[in-house]
Amino acid sequence: MKVFKNKNGELVRYDTRFLDKIDNKLFYEIIPYIEQPPQNNFSIEIIYNNDPITQSYANSHFYNTCIQDMKKYFEKAVTGLRYSNEKRNLKIKIYFGQLMPGIIGQAGPGNTADVETNFDFTKIIEAIDIIDLCSNDRYMTPMEASIKFSSNHFNPNNPNESFFNLAIHECLHALGLGALWNADFRIVESLPFLGVITLPRLLDQRFLIDLFSNLPGIGNLIPGFNDFITVLNSNIGRRLNGRTNFIGTGNTNNPFYTANIGRQAYRETMNQTGNIPIHPTLDQNVTMVNAGGSALSHWAQRTDIRDNRGRQLSTEIFTSSSFINSWMSKFTIASLEDIGYTVDYSVLDKDLYEYRSV
Repeated sequence: MKVFKNKNGELVRYDTRFLDKIDNKLFYEIIPYIEQPPQNNFSIEIIYNNDPITQSYANSHFYNTCIQDMKKYFEKAVTGLRYSNEKRNLKIKIYFGQLMPGIIGQAGPGNTADVETNFDFTKIIEAIDIIDLCSNDRYMTPMEASIKFSSNHFNPNNPNESFFNLAIHECLHALGLGALWNADFRIVESLPFLGVITLPRLLDQRFLIDLFSNLPGIGNLIPGFNDFITVLNSNIGRRLNGRTNFIGTGNTNNPFYTANIGRQAYRETMNQTGNIPIHPTLDQNVTMVNAGGSALSHWAQRTDIRDNRGRQLSTEIFTSSSFINSWMSKFTIASLEDIGYTVDYSVLDKDLYEYRSV
């Protein structure tokens, strides 16, 4: 490869291709060198649910464009998997419809179209069925996800300026942030005979072995539990463990994010030396299902912590209620690495609003 000056005096790289040798003279063809974009092994497939309400938003220029801009944003931010060279096409199903009061969007791996108010082992079975584990079982990422937006809050005929940022926020959940976090403060349920079960404990095979040794027949007393055990005895189930996607410490009223890559980016950009505070709850035994949709799965809404540009943590995109003038932090992008993705930090070269085309 050679470098030449073009007619404008700019340095241009060229490939040279050997053509022939005549009378000991070498003849080459000069070919302009075209910079190839880095290979991206990650893509998102948007699938609108085929119901009349959702289709009215799919046919809305504003709402559909925002969702397509969301797709493009994460296809730039995420470049593949840390543990595999295989291409990942994340299928995200989009719904618009009724949500519980106060909720304007929800998302996560699998089907999150319905808000669950009671723990159900079948939901964990469904989640296990659509996650991908790395070879050393340290990371898990979803292969399918869904996002549901409130049709009460958003009108298909009335553009809402907060929608794009909300879509970005919910897509972070669809990728696994919050939803696939594993930590001691992630309480699954308090069940008869079992006591308080945290997610790491539930996925720990030693716990299950001890449980069936000490309480034979326990599976017959808890709906769906025997089916859950069957899944855990499958190939992927046996590989799950209490350290898969383990990201934090603390309890439900004082949780912290401690995974290394995200934490380092937080310290670098937020002028801090500690761990990332996670949105807490006052109830020390609250479950993931009953945490209100905000606690235990978002950054804390702290107004006293600011980044190098003076922006408050409380307005960062992955807090639970900042959707209008919110911003994307380096540590949120970095936390995607902590659960198994490769990322491109150049997505932060522009502010979030600049990626919205409508």
